[in-house]
Amino acid sequence: INGDGTILAIGDAATNRGGFPMRDLKLPPPRPGEVQLWDTKMGALKRTFPSSHVAVRQLAFSSNARRLAVWTAIYFKGHVELLDLDSGRLVGAFDDRASGSVGSILPWLWLNQDASRFITAYFKGKNIEIRNTADGKLVRKITTPDKAYLTGFACSSDGRMIASGVGGSVNQVVIWFAED
Repeated sequence: INGDGTILAIGDAATNRGGFPMRDLKLPPPRPGEVQLWDTKMGALKRTFPSSHVAVRQLAFSSNARRLAVWTAIYFKGHVELLDLDSGRLVGAFDDRASGSVGSILPWLWLNQDASRFITAYFKGKNIEIRNTADGKLVRKITTPDKAYLTGFACSSDGRMIASGVGGSVNQVVIWFAED
């Protein structure tokens, strides 16, 4: 749901193929690889976006709700698509290199306020990656200590700080700064 609660984005994995209840309405589930935007006040479908991949696993709005990052997967390889919600166009598509660390299908995805950067990480993965949305280039890679792995993930609203649960040889919450 976007910041003011007026738009709901759902992908095929989020609905578990059974529909999505909203205000006592049962919404039809998206087709595989599809993302739907719903007006939460009207209960009406606003727009549907097809994906080039099979399974939508994670969605993240920019704070102004003008862009939507979509993490999709095919055969455990992650892919991030950036959609412009005003025009309905795909404005960026990037392979998610962090997924190669574990091949997890449980990703975390975050898009900063102006949609200039996205952050990906994976449950039981070792890496948090910050990338530019303009070209997909790596801005910063944060790696957990040896024999440790990620168990949780959250970002401050401005994207300057990242909190992660770290398990394995270390059981703690770590605060990382997005910029070195």
